[in-house]
Amino acid sequence: MTLPSARPSLVQWLLLHHDTVVASIALAGIATHLLLRFAVGTSEFVFDLPLWFALVLGGIPVLIELGVSASRGKFGADWLAGLSIVTSIFLNEYLA
Repeated sequence: MTLPSARPSLVQWLLLHHDTVVASIALAGIATHLLLRFAVGTSEFVFDLPLWFALVLGGIPVLIELGVSASRGKFGADWLAGLSIVTSIFLNEYLA
C-alpha cells in the first residue's frame, strides 16, 4: 500500500519555482505599467507603482540570494542582475 505523496506547502512551492515567480511578477508589473501609462494615461507616480511593486517583490529575494552566495564566497553572473536592480533604482529607470 502506498501513501499519497504530500503536496508541498505554498512556501515550498514558491521556493521551488522562485525564478518563474519572479519572472511572472516582472511581466505583470511591466504590462500593468504600460497599460496605465499609454492606455489609461495616469500620472507618472501611478504608472510607476506596478514597477516598484515588481522591484520589491522580485528584486529583494534576488538581492538576498546574492548576499547568501557572497557569504559563501560564490560570485557569478547573477551579480550583474543585482547590480542592475540597484542601479536602475538610483537612476529612476525602473524598466531597466
